[in-house]
Amino acid sequence: MFGDVASPPQSRLEDDLYGADPQEVLELLRSLPDDVSAAMVVGHNPTAQALSQGLVSPRDKKGMSLAARQGFPTCALGVYRFTRAEKWADVDARSAKLLALLVPPY
Repeated sequence: MFGDVASPPQSRLEDDLYGADPQEVLELLRSLPDDVSAAMVVGHNPTAQALSQGLVSPRDKKGMSLAARQGFPTCALGVYRFTRAEKWADVDARSAKLLALLVPPY
């Protein structure tokens, strides 16, 4: 189901993401090949928080509430499912369900 566990997932460093805004991150996600089943974006605030809150669909009331309460502090991890996207090119803002928001303890 998750491929060969002996092989780590492919990683890419995208220098253009360092100063990217949320729209530029979405454009990068849209450019992923459709055989990629999951992607992880590691970045900095304020882009990470704006992207996190901008991905959540208005239909996901629980996710929107959680994102508003928790924000997206340093070392946070958001897990999203794009419920209406059948391919990466279909990924858009306000189209994801927030499955988990992991925030480190203070």
